[in-house]
Amino acid sequence: MGFVLVILVVAVIFLVFLFISLRTKPEIELESVEVSQFLDTMLAYTTDCAVDFEPAYSSVQELIAECSRGEICTSNKESCDVLSETAEKIIEESWAGKLGADAPYKGYYFLPQQETSSGIKPISGVPPILSMPVGKCNLAKAVEVEKPLPGNRSVYFMLCEN
Repeated sequence: MGFVLVILVVAVIFLVFLFISLRTKPEIELESVEVSQFLDTMLAYTTDCAVDFEPAYSSVQELIAECSRGEICTSNKESCDVLSETAEKIIEESWAGKLGADAPYKGYYFLPQQETSSGIKPISGVPPILSMPVGKCNLAKAVEVEKPLPGNRSVYFMLCEN
């Protein structure tokens, strides 16, 4: 009888540890993978800006480079303006329902960057695209991804959790 009781106690303790280990999941790792994949897809998105000729429309990634060179689209819109409008539209539509006060994420921050001799700086002509007041993000609860791009450029994206 005592042996069966010891086996039952050990089995219960094992089940408790198993339950706890299965319950704690690596949310941040999964979320950063999801955000990284979102950024990859966003960079491949074809915009409505053609710099050289139509129908050679630029992707968001190409538009970042064209914006850093101050290029104009064939529609006479500045490439930086098209980049800002397109990025904001993609982010808002992709994360719809997941952003806001009652949603999993408080807001986001998107910034194309250029590496210069004096360090990494925002690409001139593209203001940071954000959906929250600066300083309102708890960095301990943020999902951040930075993607390197050709030409010493990169793009930084951060989602702030509620």
